[in-house]
Amino acid sequence: MLFSMLLLRTPFGPSAASKKGYQEAIRKEAKSRYTDEPVDSDNLYIRIVWFAQKKGGPDVDNIFKRILDALKGIVYRDDGQIRQCLATKVELAKPYTLSTRHIPDDLYERLVLLLPSSDSDILFIEVGQVTSQEVVFGEIDRSAI
Repeated sequence: MLFSMLLLRTPFGPSAASKKGYQEAIRKEAKSRYTDEPVDSDNLYIRIVWFAQKKGGPDVDNIFKRILDALKGIVYRDDGQIRQCLATKVELAKPYTLSTRHIPDDLYERLVLLLPSSDSDILFIEVGQVTSQEVVFGEIDRSAI
């Protein structure tokens, strides 16, 4: 994993009016966490996990573009470098489990503290290197979430 962060934010879809402030908040947090030069690799993935306090909000497929654009020039040079996208919406009112695999300890600890105490939605954003071009059909494996 090259980059990961947590935000106390509800994601916006492409038609939301406050696009600029939303993207600027993501950019500001990303800049504070990622101080290296933007990655040149053409083989990146992005994973977004949206912990939603209530039903509603944008469709999960509509939250990528704003986040991809916000990270452009900070984590990677251009969003055309992204080869895989995975977005998951976790409705906090329903049962769910968290895995400790593949998440930095500090982010996991912060997430565990925030989930029961926050009134806000939480976004987890991760960018990393794609390690294979295996194409898998059928159900999405729980380890992908």
